[in-house]
Amino acid sequence: QAVAIILAAEMLMQLGLFAHEAGHGAITRNLALRTLLGQLASSFLVGFSFTYWLTTHATHHNHPNHERRDPDLESIGYVLFEGAARNAKGLARILGRLQPMSVLMGCLMWGFAVRLAGIQYIARNFSRRTAPDAVCILAHLIFWLGGPMLVLPWTSALLNYVLITALSGVYMGAILIAPHVGAGVQGSDESLSFIERQVRFSRNYSNSWLGTVLCGGLNLQIEHHLIPYVPYIRLKRAQAIVQEYCRRHQLPYRQQGYLQAWAEVLSHLTRMAHIVKKQRPAESVIRAS
Repeated sequence: QAVAIILAAEMLMQLGLFAHEAGHGAITRNLALRTLLGQLASSFLVGFSFTYWLTTHATHHNHPNHERRDPDLESIGYVLFEGAARNAKGLARILGRLQPMSVLMGCLMWGFAVRLAGIQYIARNFSRRTAPDAVCILAHLIFWLGGPMLVLPWTSALLNYVLITALSGVYMGAILIAPHVGAGVQGSDESLSFIERQVRFSRNYSNSWLGTVLCGGLNLQIEHHLIPYVPYIRLKRAQAIVQEYCRRHQLPYRQQGYLQAWAEVLSHLTRMAHIVKKQRPAESVIRAS
């Protein structure tokens, strides 16, 4: 049962990565077909609103690590850049002081958080565009909970679903935090070209074929951000070209091992925690206002 739960969590993340490829047009350029594939993989099988993901992920790609525009930098419970650390209050202030441990523990909740965020988005923006999401997510719950309850006690079916979702969140954290966290932040008044902001605020980790498969190509984050419509199995071909371009134009190209990348991430999160601890509650409120 434990092995089955682990494999199911891995399968869910791979389905999410498949939906990611579909959303970028890396599987097919046909808009209707890629929407259908994304809805089936993400909304139905994973339970995460594909429409919501399209909305936020497009903004992230256009403005990676921008302190005001990148939705991936916004978090209720964590502080990922200096401006957020200086203005942290409420739950972010409490958990920010406990970084990086709070972030690592938060990965267990990440799978639940993204599903809830998607449902909230559908509820706020219900229309013909989001209705398929609502149907798919309802079908997801019937498939993952209703089906198993026909042969298992409801407590066992629910526990299996909770464990699978929690482990998929750990998988998400393992591959999605390293590409950008601690890789610098673009200020609101800073103007950069498309190529410069894609390269400067991303990092690559792990060059192995197995790492690329497990990460869905997100280990080649720089190339993915520059040419997101290219299937991840072909990104390796672009790496030498991008590296040479960056060398010639004196752009930082950050290629690291997986453990080295995580060492940088944890060091950055620790620095942010120190900034949060130095802020007085009243001072934090004043800065935020």
